[in-house]
Amino acid sequence: MTSRKLLMFVGLVLSVIVYQTLLADLLTVGSARPDLILILIVWLTLTRDLTWGVSFAFLAGIIEDSHTPQFLGLGAFLKIAGAVAVYLISRRVRTDRLIIKIGMVAAVVLAHDILYFLVVYSFDVQLGFATLFHTIIPSAAYTSVIAAVVLYLAERQLTIKFES
Repeated sequence: MTSRKLLMFVGLVLSVIVYQTLLADLLTVGSARPDLILILIVWLTLTRDLTWGVSFAFLAGIIEDSHTPQFLGLGAFLKIAGAVAVYLISRRVRTDRLIIKIGMVAAVVLAHDILYFLVVYSFDVQLGFATLFHTIIPSAAYTSVIAAVVLYLAERQLTIKFES
């Protein structure tokens, strides 16, 4: 891994730390909270490779899990599973269109959050359904909107030209 790639990876991990500690609560709308980490996992897995996606998923998942020690590793495991799922799907489906990438983000967010809350609520289906409609679906929709912007800008390589 070249020093430029390593620097980019460290920068992404640091951005996750800054996002989780300073910005996540500011971006929450009602009970919906965008999951920037899952957007980055999908993006890294599709644009780099599985190693990037899994490595980032593990580090970001452990950092995110550190605030709830009783579930330490659960988020990391689910994020790694999401990266692997994106990789496997990308081998069978063309992922060059933006709408496909946004759909993958939405599917990963839904699967991640459903499995996470099922474990957290000790597989209580009633609490699971309440959380599904109150938190999970709005968060997946909100994350998909944010993903549309992030992935569009990533495709454009974040170049914005100012003309006078």
